Amino acid sequence: MTDLANELAALFANQPFDYAYMVTVPGESPVASVRATQTFRSASLIKIGIADYLGHQSIAAPHLLEQTVAVQPNQRVGGSGVLFHLSQSTWSVGDLLDLMLCVSDNTATNVLLDHFGLAPINQWLQARYPTIQLRRRMMTAADPAHENLLTLTDLLPLWNDLLALPDPAGGRIRTALQQQQNRQKLPALADAVGFSGTIFNKTGELLHEEHDAARFIYRNHMVDCVLLTGFPSEKQRNTAIIAFQQFGRIVMSHLKNVKNNES
Repeated sequence: MTDLANELAALFANQPFDYAYMVTVPGESPVASVRATQTFRSASLIKIGIADYLGHQSIAAPHLLEQTVAVQPNQRVGGSGVLFHLSQSTWSVGDLLDLMLCVSDNTATNVLLDHFGLAPINQWLQARYPTIQLRRRMMTAADPAHENLLTLTDLLPLWNDLLALPDPAGGRIRTALQQQQNRQKLPALADAVGFSGTIFNKTGELLHEEHDAARFIYRNHMVDCVLLTGFPSEKQRNTAIIAFQQFGRIVMSHLKNVKNNES
């Protein structure tokens, strides 16, 4: 996969924004890894960690996803998602998990954090992934001392663990990530390159960040990749989005070529 690493290096040779990326084949050494230990604000990628916690809790408590939770008026927040304007006030944990991953619902996320406890979830994450920090609810005032943070060093193992969770939680999580509604970044050019494989992804964004994590599967080949970006100027956001799309195109094209070369 040397060609893949070289193409990605060329893509980022003169980019004007801050970035870190990693490409891995599960169970193997990284294909490409740039600035893997650099800390970024997590944006909605922190929801991967919350989902992983719930998935593991459900192994010991098989009916956890069926529990119902009442959504209080003061828990409804804007940003991404749909729950804040829906009239239904009682939801299952499984439905809230779906909403958190599929439409990155901030209200659903906060309800789960309040129900299971932000501190216990953070402690669980810190014990397994020390550079991932869950320190605030969604849509709360920005405070550098209470920001949600991560590095690629721990995010990729977390991503792999999430996608390997057993059913029923694992199946529900994988379905939500496969149906994730924001596909404008790494998966954006799938149709353009004729990629007919399976894609799981989870995106995140803040005022000065754009992130995306994805697993691309083409027949018997699988690649995980994450790109984190930060930019001081909002004018650089579109440039970053284009880089995400080209990153995904390179990975998907490589997967197709690998299979074609084996035929």
